[in-house]
Order: sequence, then structure tokens, then C-alpha cells
Amino acid sequence: MKINYYKETINNKKIYNVKFLNTSDSSDDFDKSFYAFLSKWRDLYNKKEQFCFKFDTTEINSAPIKYCFIFSNFIKELKSEPVQYLEFSIINIKSNIIRCLLNLILSIQKPVAPIYITKSIDEMHELFGYLSTNNILLESFVLINKITVIKSEFSK
Repeated sequence: MKINYYKETINNKKIYNVKFLNTSDSSDDFDKSFYAFLSKWRDLYNKKEQFCFKFDTTEINSAPIKYCFIFSNFIKELKSEPVQYLEFSIINIKSNIIRCLLNLILSIQKPVAPIYITKSIDEMHELFGYLSTNNILLESFVLINKITVIKSEFSK
């Protein structure tokens, strides 16, 4: 497995697209990729700029459980920050195992920002359009498409 990410700006929002790839790389390579991603996330907080995440997990069907605990601890660290710069995350999930792993993470530690869970890439992109423009149809879109929304303790 490997994690790739790139930045784009849409409607004056900084978005980091994060894609989990199913590769034949060793677990050491995934460790490096995972910790590099967490380091990048930490850097975003150090820059004190608002940003969003779009996670694409469609290529993976499982992941080592140890990353759930590492990720939960990372979220706990972020919560100690005086300001939360992550506005929201959209996570596209097709695998029930990945959904269970996310549930494990969130049972240990609530998110620092709202999380929207979509079932397709098209749905993720359309949802982002509503979120990035504060569209009044956002709530209807979420209800009609049965998008799971997980609020953070910092949500307004």
C-alpha cells in the first residue's frame, strides 16, 4: 500500500486529495508513506491555513489495524491545538473492511472536523461542490444520497 496526495485550490479552498493505493510495496514503504502524510498534515497546522481533505480509498480493501491506533493518537494530538485548521474531510469508501477500520478510529477518537462518507468518486466531487460553495442544497444532497456525516466536537 501507498499514500499519494496533491494539493489543489477550488473556490478559494485549499484541498488535499489523498489516495490510498494498493501496491506491491513492502510494509516499510507504507510506513514511510503513512508517516510522511501525517507529517504533511502537521505542517498544514503549522502554516495556520484552513484546508480540506478528500480521501479516496477505492483501491484498497484492507489495511493493518495498527494504523488505526497510530491515527487515533495523531487526532488526539491535533485536538490539543488551540485552533483547528481542517474544515472538513470527505472520505470515499467502497470496502466494508475500510469502513470498519474508520469506525474503529472514530470510536477511539472523535474527528477534529466533520467527516462526510461517500460511496463513489462522483458523489464525493459533487458533495465537495456543495460544501465549498456553502450551497443551500447541501443538507438535501446529503439526505437524498444517504451520506454519512460524522460531526466533530468542534463542529458548530
